[in-house]
Amino acid sequence: MIILNLFLSETFTLMILIFLYLIIFRLLKPFKFHTKRKNSTAALKFSYLCYLVILIFVIYKFIFFDNRTLFDSNGNMVNFFAIVNLVILLIGIVLPNLGIVIRRKIKNREPYNIFFTFINIFYFFYFLGLALLSKWIIKFVDA
Repeated sequence: MIILNLFLSETFTLMILIFLYLIIFRLLKPFKFHTKRKNSTAALKFSYLCYLVILIFVIYKFIFFDNRTLFDSNGNMVNFFAIVNLVILLIGIVLPNLGIVIRRKIKNREPYNIFFTFINIFYFFYFLGLALLSKWIIKFVDA
């Protein structure tokens, strides 16, 4: 019964995360480009959507798996590197999302789009490395 509940909660969470991605995809309108800034707008939108895919994967991993690279078995931070890693992770959750939200309020958007494209690419590779190189252990729920 516990395994069934875990499977259902994982499936439900994954469906919610995919639905959230589809809503963001629809609101972002990735195939609609600005007439003057086609390349930078396309790069920003594409890099943000790629960033969002890997962020959703990392969030899924953090919900249902224990990360032994950042935390020990008691839930304590492993070392100073883990604290720095966690701060970078928290900034990486906020900064690209904030960048995509306030982009229409910026007057000179060409350098802004390029800057946030590089931020999105950086965090895409950071989260990809975190997802692939960390030691993940499946969480078991006690009855």
